[in-house]
Amino acid sequence: MNTQRLSTLLLLCTLCLGTVEAKIVLPDIVGFEVAGADGKFFPAKARLNESHKSIMVSAEQVAAPTAVRYCFKAFQPGNLKSVRGLPVVPFRSDR
Repeated sequence: MNTQRLSTLLLLCTLCLGTVEAKIVLPDIVGFEVAGADGKFFPAKARLNESHKSIMVSAEQVAAPTAVRYCFKAFQPGNLKSVRGLPVVPFRSDR
């Protein structure tokens, strides 16, 4: 997992999405959560950057994010898909 912390945002690089670009089905990306050093996850806002090769993830409750996860619950709907139309599989960066 290749993540880079930028202030209070967590940037997910192309390695977490595979080698393909990503697209979204709905206006907002849903299913992301971020955690700080305490390991407590909070729902996050996520958006695709202009190049569509990375995702910016942030949560107001987390000042310094250290981990991110996507659809990593028993049932968590998500809408992020690869450019081939396949759903991005659930993942987490802290394990």
